[in-house]
Amino acid sequence: MLPPRTAAASDRAATVEDFGETQDAVPRDLPVRQDKQYAVAHGDVSGLERTPDASTVFRFREIGEGAAG
Repeated sequence: MLPPRTAAASDRAATVEDFGETQDAVPRDLPVRQDKQYAVAHGDVSGLERTPDASTVFRFREIGEGAAG
């Protein structure tokens, strides 16, 4: 998997090819969705369900640390 492999690299310039590969794979492997927005996080993050809205404004102020409530 590319992101964990690139995180382990101390030389950030050495990850350019991996990130290019990822950027090519995302549009090729994921369906095109223009009617939906997605927010993805790892760990103890709350508020993501309130961030995207129909106006395409992404409300970063809704994101917080801790259990969703």
